Order: sequence, then C-alpha cells, then structure tokens
Amino acid sequence: MFIFLIICAICAGFVGIFLFSQATMGVGIIALGCLFGILARIVQASFHQEQLLNALNKSKQEDIEKQKD
Repeated sequence: MFIFLIICAICAGFVGIFLFSQATMGVGIIALGCLFGILARIVQASFHQEQLLNALNKSKQEDIEKQKD
C-alpha cells in the first residue's frame, strides 16, 4: 500500500507539471518541492521504523535466550 501511494503521488506531480500555466508556475514549483519533501520524510520514517523493529526483535531474542539459561 505504501508503494502504491508513493507512485500515485509521483504520478500526480508529473501530471501537475504539464498543467502549469505561467501564472501558476511559482506555486507549482513550491508544491512540487513540498511533495518531494514529504516523500523524503516518509521514506526516512520507514527506514527508521525498520531499524527500530530489527533492534527490538534482536533484543527480544536475546531476552528469550537469557530466560532459557
């Protein structure tokens, strides 16, 4: 679902590029900058969540092994 939403956002951004007129070019560039910033933050959060889950799973496995001993 995550990948689908990113693909939709990128497609919407590309469609928006072709719909700019001279009057809306500045606002459109700012909007694309916001879109790319939001996408970068989503990717960063996903990466950090994956790292955190791996660390928690590793810690949980170590605790289970200690309890067995």
